Amino acid sequence: MAYSGLGQRPIFICDNDRLVTEASSSVFAQRNRISPAAIRHLWNGLSNFINVSLKSHKGVLLPALGTFVVGQALEDRYATYKRYRPTFSLLDGRFGGVSQEKSKFRLLTRAAVAQLNYQLIAQQAQIHRSIAQRLLSEILQRLAAHIVSGHAIKVLATACFSPVCCYGH
Repeated sequence: MAYSGLGQRPIFICDNDRLVTEASSSVFAQRNRISPAAIRHLWNGLSNFINVSLKSHKGVLLPALGTFVVGQALEDRYATYKRYRPTFSLLDGRFGGVSQEKSKFRLLTRAAVAQLNYQLIAQQAQIHRSIAQRLLSEILQRLAAHIVSGHAIKVLATACFSPVCCYGH
């Protein structure tokens, strides 16, 4: 737990470890004897899939959570060349009341957005596809619940060690 400052009120921070712990303590994971290490491999597989997709200039839709979009953006209004930059946005309907930081880059073009390839992610994690899909859905739903609850979020894509999504008060 972190503290917010003057009132020293603790702030709940949701990070990778908390998501893995919560997912490994779920009824589904317990019944199927899925270890926290297996869920961490699954999370790493998802992170890797997102990173590979963004590097190949494709966006990624995370079901019930949001979308990574990549496109050409100008660094500033005086820039002479365009660079490809990723942005992330939560789904509008469910997260309409959640304030999101606006990207400092304005995308001029948007690349196509792909669905998650559960088979590929499951192979990397060495888990059956249906189990991987169920666990990833559960992790993303838990992440969404933390966002809606107003918890500070610090989730890292471990494949490249860059922030995937960071929301807080």
